[in-house]
Amino acid sequence: MEMYVRSAIVAPSFEDYTLYCRRVASAVGRLSIHAFGDTSPAARELAVVLGEALQTTNILRDVAEDAARGRLYMPADVLRRHGVTATTPAAVLASPGLAAACAELAQVAHDRFARARRLLAQCDRRRLRPARLMLESYDRLLHRLEARGWSRPEEPVRLSRAEKLWVAIRYSVV
Repeated sequence: MEMYVRSAIVAPSFEDYTLYCRRVASAVGRLSIHAFGDTSPAARELAVVLGEALQTTNILRDVAEDAARGRLYMPADVLRRHGVTATTPAAVLASPGLAAACAELAQVAHDRFARARRLLAQCDRRRLRPARLMLESYDRLLHRLEARGWSRPEEPVRLSRAEKLWVAIRYSVV
């Protein structure tokens, strides 16, 4: 919370971006695994990796909404690699390199989801069902974002109620 309220976050370094993801989402996962009842080393690592994947997906989903609030969570390193040199969130949204930067960050999320699946296989899957539901829901959301494309970040992307129900039924089974 301190990072969030101290000042508006605008294009942090990749290191600060990762720290932000860990403080915002991975911290919740680290607390949750205790409630779920699996605190094995794999579950502890899963909490961190899955938190990073979920938060990265949120950042990609909300990039336009965050920019309207003067925030930009996408790492400066990634933006620069794709020729995005703008310094204000609104200008970044208008940059032609934004789509490629979003695609690179989406790949980071895909890598984290893949690692999370490997870790989940080492955990008590029954106890970590809620983590699996989050993983599968957000992975589907990331695929939806990619299908929409990165040139229209203001266009909302969500899972339908039916799709959420399907994920819940499909992945609640151990």
